[in-house]
Amino acid sequence: MLKIFDNHIREKFRDELVHDKEYLEYPLRKYSFWEMKNFKNPQTKIEMALHQIWKDLIDPDDFIEGGIEYWINKSNGHAGNRWHLDVIESETQSEYNSAHLTVAYYPYVDCLGGFLEIIDNEKSKNKDHFSETLRLLDNSTQVERIKPVTNRAVFYQSHRIHRVAKIYKGHRECLASSVWIKKPLTFNNKLSYNV
Repeated sequence: MLKIFDNHIREKFRDELVHDKEYLEYPLRKYSFWEMKNFKNPQTKIEMALHQIWKDLIDPDDFIEGGIEYWINKSNGHAGNRWHLDVIESETQSEYNSAHLTVAYYPYVDCLGGFLEIIDNEKSKNKDHFSETLRLLDNSTQVERIKPVTNRAVFYQSHRIHRVAKIYKGHRECLASSVWIKKPLTFNNKLSYNV
């Protein structure tokens, strides 16, 4: 499943988000978790934006023991990253646990490049399976490329391997989030973590 929505949230919420102090100062490689029991009562501008992003696509009651993991990426030219998964390793680190659904939402974009590239892969069970999928990658048939556009939301299955293609110049902001059926152990007793 891959869905793309343009002009996804009302301009009021998008504008408030991109001017919000917490959003502007949010550290790179910080991951936060918003419990679903609080979904109908957002407190911050980030939570308000997340509510707008997800409200028409999920039933909060289906995720009452889980919630929304989120992180923010901002790039000022020349950025790009390696193929990766938005998953959390199990306690034994022998297998991956993936969220139910992920979204890349673009509050502000003015760049050349920076496409979201997504592989149409099966669920990767562990690091070896992930590596084998990449080894067999055929760029001409298995990769979807989505241009980042201000106020665009791209929803995809959380187990899909993806990356951000090189940004040649300009600025690209992404509020990424994943909805979890159960709260990952990583977030037990804390609301966020850094890697």
